[in-house]
Amino acid sequence: DVFTPAAPADSTHTIINQFKPTTIKSTVINSNITSSEPFTPSFALTLNYGLGINNSLSNIESYNKSASGKYDEFDNIYSNDYKFNQLTNQLGAVFNYRGGATTIITFGTRASAVNFKQIDEYTGNVYKRNFINWLPQSRVQYKISPSQTLSFNYNGNSIQPTIDQIQPIKINTDPFNIQTGNPNLDPSFSHSFSLGYGKSEMLKNSSFSLSANYSLTTNAIINNTFTNLTTYVSTINYINLSGKNPYSYSLRMYDSQRIKFLGGIHSTVSLSTSGNISYNEINCQLNRNSNHSYSFSLSLQKEKAKKYSIYASV
Repeated sequence: DVFTPAAPADSTHTIINQFKPTTIKSTVINSNITSSEPFTPSFALTLNYGLGINNSLSNIESYNKSASGKYDEFDNIYSNDYKFNQLTNQLGAVFNYRGGATTIITFGTRASAVNFKQIDEYTGNVYKRNFINWLPQSRVQYKISPSQTLSFNYNGNSIQPTIDQIQPIKINTDPFNIQTGNPNLDPSFSHSFSLGYGKSEMLKNSSFSLSANYSLTTNAIINNTFTNLTTYVSTINYINLSGKNPYSYSLRMYDSQRIKFLGGIHSTVSLSTSGNISYNEINCQLNRNSNHSYSFSLSLQKEKAKKYSIYASV
């Protein structure tokens, strides 16, 4: 838990009186070529090549009021003109297998060569970095019977930092919370898993399902806050988290059927739980934040055509 005391009555309060013209532009172009080659009636290979361009520009200027009464005094501390250009070349191969009417298996990966070019127009500094990002995927679906299906999915995905997170500028629109960027941020990577079971019988007007989802992020980008306990001013920037992995999960059960020994009442029951663990750093202290929730619902319905319909739920 984090407690921030209120600022004392005699603390210095700063009034921000600046003219801040801001220009933000973003250009995104994505293209993809896909080719699928069936080797046998049950086995095929899909190849793809993709080219992506993501160019961002953020020009934030700050002017103080001069003696003339005009906002023409340039403030270079709270100004910056920054470009963040990303070029991505992606190659992928995905294998597809179909085993009769019961089994579908898909697995493969895409590899992306990502080139970062970060340009600080005020200093003239150009920062170039290169990354290889892997995007694996797999899916298995098995039909246990005509009414029952079991499935499993996995996806991996790289998450690039945004220009707001890397631009090296102090944002002082809130004088007690000064935001700064970190041009040294690396991409993070997320893993997502899901498992599901479903059963549906149309003639009996019943269905049942179980599902589970879990995801975690490695090298996550988190908030890093330093609070001066004398002035109560916080400086906030972004860092890559090492040694800990934020995660989230969810579980759900759903059952809907007619209960014969209760006169054909239709019941629907749903149980679920979800939660997540996240992190942030305050004054060099790593904080762990947890959130968990649980839910339950039950509904009962009894009806007779053109005569009555009774419904109750909790």
